[in-house]
Amino acid sequence: MAETLLKKQVRPMFEKNWKEHYQVKALTKLGYERKICKNCGDPFWTLDSSKEICSDSSCMGVSFLGKKTKEYSYTECWKKIEKFFEKNGHTSIPRYPVIPRWRSDLYFTNASIIDFQPYVVNGEVKPPADPLIVPQTSI
Repeated sequence: MAETLLKKQVRPMFEKNWKEHYQVKALTKLGYERKICKNCGDPFWTLDSSKEICSDSSCMGVSFLGKKTKEYSYTECWKKIEKFFEKNGHTSIPRYPVIPRWRSDLYFTNASIIDFQPYVVNGEVKPPADPLIVPQTSI
């Protein structure tokens, strides 16, 4: 059986007896309560006993950057950010490979700082630019 189908079948049973399956004693000892969001219906933990909605931005009615003025694609957004940093003295460099051949203990680049470990951590060689901006894909 597919994992998603299994979860769909089992979740209602767990929700009925949530204290047995989801109770986190460390949280309750600290005063947290588990509640069900009045907007989305998802469970959440809170210290505020009067809180009725979770902190998801869609439930709180909060937008990250305020009122949206324009729809940007990923590439358009990156180009805007890149232009800002270049205007403020950063050099834009091409992204590094997703598979860090210089790190035998990692399968994938999980943050752009991994690209620069030989420079930052060991000081082996000078970085390609300082300061810089890189559109690094991370997995």
